[in-house]
Amino acid sequence: MAAAMIEELLADHERIRTYLDLFEEQAKRFAAGEDADISLLKRIAEFFAEFPDQRHHRVEDLIYDQLVRRGEELLSLREEHERVLAGVTLFRDAVGQILLDQELPREEFARTALNFIRAYRAHFEAEEKDVFPRAQSLTGDDWKEIARGVAAIDAEPIEPLRRARLNAAEEAIAAYLD
Repeated sequence: MAAAMIEELLADHERIRTYLDLFEEQAKRFAAGEDADISLLKRIAEFFAEFPDQRHHRVEDLIYDQLVRRGEELLSLREEHERVLAGVTLFRDAVGQILLDQELPREEFARTALNFIRAYRAHFEAEEKDVFPRAQSLTGDDWKEIARGVAAIDAEPIEPLRRARLNAAEEAIAAYLD
């Protein structure tokens, strides 16, 4: 159970890294004055606005909470998730300004984009080097409690519009990557 849950989170990280790489490529093109796929940037922003906090971060928070209950001293994962979410908001707003043809200096967009990407990559590194290895010390009972929390998350209904936005974003990104 423990290994499978961590493997699922790591697989999410790999998928998100692919999206960050794609975002970085498009943001650098835009900043350099080249043509960038603005609708793709919009879809990537939608993905980051919907996916991580819907389930991924919440599962990580369950693991983190269990580690803290066991007396582990860790970086504040919840604060990290809130910081990353704030970056998503800035990123989504910057893409929205471009889509509405509002003045946004390319350098400012690039700075916002690269800060977001850097923060997300640092966040993953912290989780993968600090939180996930320590999670191996949790007991079977700890993992059962975490699994109950995950089951509760999975049982929550997902707003249809939110699900539709996430599906459309992932389909557009997948089509671009193909």
